[in-house]
Amino acid sequence: MGRTFSAVPYTYLKRGVYYFVRRIPGDLQTFYRTDRVILSLRTKSLHRASRASERLSSRLDDQAGNSSSTI
Repeated sequence: MGRTFSAVPYTYLKRGVYYFVRRIPGDLQTFYRTDRVILSLRTKSLHRASRASERLSSRLDDQAGNSSSTI
């Protein structure tokens, strides 16, 4: 059983659990060991996955904005 991408942006479904996956913005890649973030959202609920994905995506965008303004 593989991954199934969902209707929620930046998520996929694996064994019934939603995961967040997103490429790391270029200006933040020096702070990470990989070019993408993959995290379990620890939920089987589409609604909870959607909200968690929005929060994580927003945090990543905020970090990218802050790093470019401080460098």
